[in-house]
Amino acid sequence: MYETYYELSKTPFRLNSDPDFFFTSSIHSRAMDYLLYGVSQEEGFIVITGQPGLGKTMLVKTLCEELYDKEIIVSELVTTQVSRNDIIRLVVSGFGLSHHGLSKAALLNVLENYLLSKIRRGKRVLLIVDEAHHLSAQSIEELRLLMNLEDQGRQLLQCFLLGQEQLKSTLQIPELEQVRQRVIATYHLEPMDAEETRQYIEFRLKKAGWSDRPQFNDDAFTKIHQFTSGVPRKINLLCHRILAYGYLEELNVLSAGVIETVGKELDEEVIAEKSTDKLTNSNIINFDRTLETRIRRLESKVDLLKERLRKERRLLRKALVMHTENNTEEKAEQSGKTIDQSGKSSDD
Repeated sequence: MYETYYELSKTPFRLNSDPDFFFTSSIHSRAMDYLLYGVSQEEGFIVITGQPGLGKTMLVKTLCEELYDKEIIVSELVTTQVSRNDIIRLVVSGFGLSHHGLSKAALLNVLENYLLSKIRRGKRVLLIVDEAHHLSAQSIEELRLLMNLEDQGRQLLQCFLLGQEQLKSTLQIPELEQVRQRVIATYHLEPMDAEETRQYIEFRLKKAGWSDRPQFNDDAFTKIHQFTSGVPRKINLLCHRILAYGYLEELNVLSAGVIETVGKELDEEVIAEKSTDKLTNSNIINFDRTLETRIRRLESKVDLLKERLRKERRLLRKALVMHTENNTEEKAEQSGKTIDQSGKSSDD
């Protein structure tokens, strides 16, 4: 709803990964360089790690855009915790091959024939595993065994692993020594600094047609970095809420005070949700907690929900008003055109 108010062509801070909004920070550019280097090597593993929200999935989607029409067939897998037997089936399924009811040996045969047919037609095959930190050591070892598939000394399948920091720890266990020998490059993503956080925000705004409305004060950018620590997903979430707040309050300039207000609201919501999750997931009743304390917490949660509902109602009312005004203007324009046409006809 704030897009119309601020005359933006699209939503600048969506949480989904859109390659059109890929910001080439120094960190993400370096990670992309590693991925492209891996593609040029045509073998082994490339490993990219980083905490949640740093843009690993965005890297995958942007890489796929880069490789489009380059004779490289890419299969993207987003893993859950699967067994070593299921990982082969998941890979075969990822390439769109029949896998139902097949034994492991039959699955390997299907995959090898597929890879041979592609490489003999001048194509290459790349497997990208996102959320790879969910893989067990046994599953990663199964992927290594797929790296043994060759044709006249040429590796049939290459694999990139992207995941959270636990992936680094998993790869260090003794059982995965042969996997480590196949890793040709690794890179660990870090959050952006304050300057690149500002550049990231302005980049996404400009992609959405921003023309300095609303204006962000210099100290506003500093405050956003303090709240988000330079993590892109956190920046997107906070800036989306900031623009919604600016729209509700009809602000054309966003100051550090505005960011402070919205940031604290988000923090309170996160704390309340975590508290609720703990109470919901716990099977143990804490009898030491007094009734008065529990009532206060419930009242705080109710107040938070009331405030959120109040804001949503305000957004809805403003949207309805804008919709009505737009319709009225369109009808007035149409009426004016009709009168003009009638006048011309009578004069003729």
